[in-house]
Amino acid sequence: MKISTLITSASLAVTIGLAGCGGGSSNDPEMASTPSTPSTPSTPSTLSTPSTPSTPSTPSTPSTPSTPSTPSTPDTPTAVSGNISQLGILNVGQSPNGINDADVVDFLATFFQSDVIFDSTLALNSIFPAADTCVVSDEDDESISAPEIDGLDTVFTMLTAGEVITISSPAGTFASLVPITEFGQTNYTTDVNLPAPLPSGLTADIPGGQFPAFANVAIPNVELISGFSPTLNASVSANTTFTWTAGSNPDTRISISVDRVECTVLDDGSFTLPANIVAQAEASGGLNGSGGYEIERIAVRFEQSGNALLVIITASESS
Repeated sequence: MKISTLITSASLAVTIGLAGCGGGSSNDPEMASTPSTPSTPSTPSTLSTPSTPSTPSTPSTPSTPSTPSTPSTPDTPTAVSGNISQLGILNVGQSPNGINDADVVDFLATFFQSDVIFDSTLALNSIFPAADTCVVSDEDDESISAPEIDGLDTVFTMLTAGEVITISSPAGTFASLVPITEFGQTNYTTDVNLPAPLPSGLTADIPGGQFPAFANVAIPNVELISGFSPTLNASVSANTTFTWTAGSNPDTRISISVDRVECTVLDDGSFTLPANIVAQAEASGGLNGSGGYEIERIAVRFEQSGNALLVIITASESS
């Protein structure tokens, strides 16, 4: 699915990477009680064996702490486990929708309660699939709605997560997201457009409410997408091959949207719509292609706290 659509429609069917002595005794004093055998003290040469303490060199193994470099993997969405019943989605994007066509940075966060407890890997697989995945949406409505998670039949209700969600950069506060309720739905967003580019090193602090608190959660960076073909306003068909310059981060995906067909695919530089999806879309009148298509690169991070899963998605939309 097109992730920004998933988020902005919360049908985002969300990168959690969390993370995780010897000696010996001597009998020489006892031998000293037998002075007749003082020659044996030559045996103290055996004290050379204490050289074995060189084994303490094994403390070199503490070099393993180098593993803390693994914190670089927090964007790798593989640390999700167990069951959850709450889902939070924070969408961070850079898009060409600003005044005078200037790129802007936008944020949108929504939080949900499921009426059933479900396996967290269902959310992982829907949001960050291991292989190319496409769906045909039922309608063109992109209003905020409940998330759609493959293999899950549930009813979601919206939750609050505190008064203000703070987005921070190394320079200080970058954005403040406040709750806005419209049509019975509460979403957290900014009331102003923020100029691009999206800075690196951003973190999010969620104070918590009905949805639990999350502190200092890293927002994943994402490369700008480039080299895509055909051009965005070109007509596309079932046989169109979409190409772009593949990304260098294996933990990113490409979102492609054509009419009501939404695909999340591997960031390998090329994709063609599957025949079964084309047939399904054509049967429902959901594949016209005359209006062009949308494409963006996404990076995902998951954070889990008990039965609550927070998903942060950073998207770079083509312009």
